[in-house]
Amino acid sequence: MKKIFTSVLLGLVLLVVPITALAGAKGPDVDNLTTRGWECISVGGEPHCFDPGDAKSRNGATVNVLVFDEEGQFEGTEILWLAGKAPEKISERPCPQDALLDLGFAYACHHYGH
Repeated sequence: MKKIFTSVLLGLVLLVVPITALAGAKGPDVDNLTTRGWECISVGGEPHCFDPGDAKSRNGATVNVLVFDEEGQFEGTEILWLAGKAPEKISERPCPQDALLDLGFAYACHHYGH
């Protein structure tokens, strides 16, 4: 359990560093992210931006996502644990704001500022 917590904490720290570097006074911006090589796609009308460095991650088990509302305002982060690579008891993993969402191909946990 301690190892999982440490891995998640490390993942969050690694996510915060690039976000801080890319964030302006108002937070990250979709246009700025795409200019820097991030892939941003619309999911339910909301832009979700994927760090190009995640493809080169340690084990490829997680993907960090920046989520924006329909107007392009930064909402927060989402961590995806890819199915087949997620820890065995992923369904028991705590998620701070809402239940862990099973997307079929991954499990999602939102970390929004509101």
